[in-house]
This record gives sequence, C-alpha cells and structure tokens, in this order.
Amino acid sequence: MIPVPNPFRYFDSPAQSISTNDWNQAANLLVDQYGLPPFGTLAGTNPDASSLRNWGHVDRARWLGFHQIGNRRTHDCYALLTEIFEARPPVPAINGEPYYDGMENVDGGTETSALYCRSAMYGSVLSGALGGHIYGAGGWKGGIWSGEVEAASESPMWQGFLWPSADQMRQNSHAAVSGWRRPSGQRLGIEADEDLALQIIGRSRIYSFTPGRGAPRRAV
Repeated sequence: MIPVPNPFRYFDSPAQSISTNDWNQAANLLVDQYGLPPFGTLAGTNPDASSLRNWGHVDRARWLGFHQIGNRRTHDCYALLTEIFEARPPVPAINGEPYYDGMENVDGGTETSALYCRSAMYGSVLSGALGGHIYGAGGWKGGIWSGEVEAASESPMWQGFLWPSADQMRQNSHAAVSGWRRPSGQRLGIEADEDLALQIIGRSRIYSFTPGRGAPRRAV
C-alpha cells in the first residue's frame, strides 16, 4: 500500500465512529506535539455532510487545513460550501463526494446523469468550493471512484472517462479562468470579496469564480 500523508481522512459514517470531540482532542494533541503534515500538506476529512459542521473551524480543530463537504447528492447541499466560504479565517473548501454519474437511480452516461453532474460542478464552485470539485462516475457499482479495471467489472473506469459528463468537466476550468478579472471584484454580476478570494485561491493553487451571498440551493 502507498502511505497517505493525511492522517485524518474519513468521517462519513459517524454512527460507526467515536465522537467528533474525541477525534478533535486526539488530532489536536497530535499536531501540537508533532506539528502539521510535512511539505505543506493540508489535513482534512471526508465528512458527514460538512467538515465545518462536524469539527468546527480551525479555532476548535487546529489540525484542519481545509474544509470539505461530501456524501450529499442534492442541490441544497451547496449552501454548506457558502457557510465554509464565509468562515474566518478563510481556508480552502472542496466538494469531495458530490453526485457521481450513475447514482440516484439514474443510468450512467445519460443526459440526465450529465445534468446532475453539471449541477454538482457549478453548484459547488459557485457556492465556495474554490479548492476544487471531484468528478466520479460509475454509480454505486464503482467505476472511476473505485478504480474499476477488471474485465468482469460492470462499470470499468475507462467507460466513465468517455461519458458526456466527463467531457463536460472541462467547461468548469474554462469558465473559471475566463471569469477571473482583477481588480473589479465582480463575477457574474455578483458582489464579491476579492481580497478574501485571493487568500483562499493562494492556498488552493487554483483559479475560479468568486461566489457571493445567496448561493444556489435547489435550482440546477
């Protein structure tokens, strides 16, 4: 196995885990004694909806270097990213477990599944996921997110790479770069806090839109 530099990874099933207070106490003690992960590696977790709601912000979780939402597939979860975007001091945010093509009783590689993937992509980035958005395909059968390469697989990852939703992911970076205009502070007609965005982007090493308040909740 390849060692993972981030020791704080999964909290997507809290009923099968110890409490967040117990985790926080142990993780804070670890970084207090040994320091944060080397090479500037940011520590975070796969959350139960939102790492900000799970752990609190960096004043409570000193080990935490970025926030993440995940394991929610509906439009209203994007507001969780806006909560993170508005937290102070700012840290990068990602959607690490959004809708994956083929989930929610929708056949993979279809127009409907591509629509849901675009919703996750734009809804996440425009709501505050300046650190990134993960694309996955294959539904619950595996595919990309589980690295399915076996001949017997019902959903090999190579198939997912050719689905329309995968091809459409490029539009996110194209729109983000073309939409980044300094120093106006305006994005898509939404009032933005450019200084804050630059702080987050500087840590995230990406360029993206700056979302304002009133993030999309349920509209595609």
